[in-house]
Amino acid sequence: MMKIKVEVKGDADVKDLLKKFEKATGKSIETGIKEMAMSTARALATKMQPYGVGGGGKAKKFQENIEKQIVQVFIGVNLGQYGETTNLESAHRSVRRRGRVKGERMTKEGGRRWKGIIDEDQKKRLIEDKQAKAGRAKAAWITAGNSLGVGKITRIGRWIDRHVGKGYGASYVTGRNLRAKVELENRTPYLSYLQKERDIRAALKEGREKGILRLRIITKKVLGKYA
Repeated sequence: MMKIKVEVKGDADVKDLLKKFEKATGKSIETGIKEMAMSTARALATKMQPYGVGGGGKAKKFQENIEKQIVQVFIGVNLGQYGETTNLESAHRSVRRRGRVKGERMTKEGGRRWKGIIDEDQKKRLIEDKQAKAGRAKAAWITAGNSLGVGKITRIGRWIDRHVGKGYGASYVTGRNLRAKVELENRTPYLSYLQKERDIRAALKEGREKGILRLRIITKKVLGKYA
């Protein structure tokens, strides 16, 4: 699980923009902060490997290949060497958590490592199941942004959109006016494995910049000039 806060602190220019947004549109300052948070939600979905949220086949294939490699490379090599790997699903969870399969090493005659016969049908089913979940973590950030009630994040690839609204993302708003805070939540399992700290920092920077631009564009439509 991951929680990201969006708030206005000590930035006089942004506070002034939010006041202009409120006066021009008749909408609350909290709504303006929600607009900024929605831009951040999109940026968080974009700044996660594979980068982007479009429908390009390369991004979807990249994510599917990650899932396939976890099953084939990590589990395929270790299956049968450890007691935990009598079940592929539990082994997959172990790889996700620790990057390896934990357990006692087993040997056979002559002290050589013993590798059990991999059940190919079981492995194929597990790969297909995990590949079907590709895009779920990105969709959780999209879900969180959409739940703010100020609009819907658009131009999302079908491989991500199929998971939007499935319960892995949420948002919470506390405080009022310039002290309002938005918290975006992503409850996707193993999220830290998928989204690194450097990508989160980049997403927060991009989300803030695009959120400010979004407020200026909205205000310009009313005033006829940029705020």
